Amino acid sequence: MNKFFNPLVISFSSLYLIGLAFSLLSWPGASIMMLLGCVGIALGSIIYDGIMKRNLGRCALHLGFAAGLFTILSRLYYWDNSVIYAFVSILLFALGLYKAEEKHSKLACWVTALVVTIGVLLNAVPSCYIYQFIHYYVSDEQEIDEDNSYWIHNKYSFFLAMNGDYDKALHYIDASYKCAERYSYSSFDMPKEVVLKKIEENRKCIEKRDLTNFDVHL
Repeated sequence: MNKFFNPLVISFSSLYLIGLAFSLLSWPGASIMMLLGCVGIALGSIIYDGIMKRNLGRCALHLGFAAGLFTILSRLYYWDNSVIYAFVSILLFALGLYKAEEKHSKLACWVTALVVTIGVLLNAVPSCYIYQFIHYYVSDEQEIDEDNSYWIHNKYSFFLAMNGDYDKALHYIDASYKCAERYSYSSFDMPKEVVLKKIEENRKCIEKRDLTNFDVHL
């Protein structure tokens, strides 16, 4: 790999990994750092490899890497069209290998293949399991209850219901309500009674097995 470009990829990949760590710790700014990491790798590849060096193979390989990282980001934040992003990452990776004008670094190929594969596999994992890992395995459920983080239980109940686990969804929507009851009035972005009412309405959505009007963003 070109010595000029390699530090660029490493720098933006490092930014992405920092953002990923922030995401697992539920710290603010995670998605922005991860997105900037993807954009930085993609733009750097287009400008340097594509425009300046006219190296389509290397450009496509880096774009496939960036697309794979973006696919992972889209699944961690439950954005739409993640399947499309995964498909694009596969195509770009394959194009990078096919159009190679020079022998790619084995490490670069393996890392890109790993990132693309993780992105593809995450699309096969239900959102409730991804959410559970981030918020209930990385964190402790007792800690969530003690912090009265009602919004975590609320969103988890939504993903559980989407996956058809309605009994468990009811358990967590009730846990969300209990946390919200204990929460300080002054800490809400909306009045406490409004939040409690929305949680009650969300519970009815789960009972009816119709999530059309479920308010995920409390």
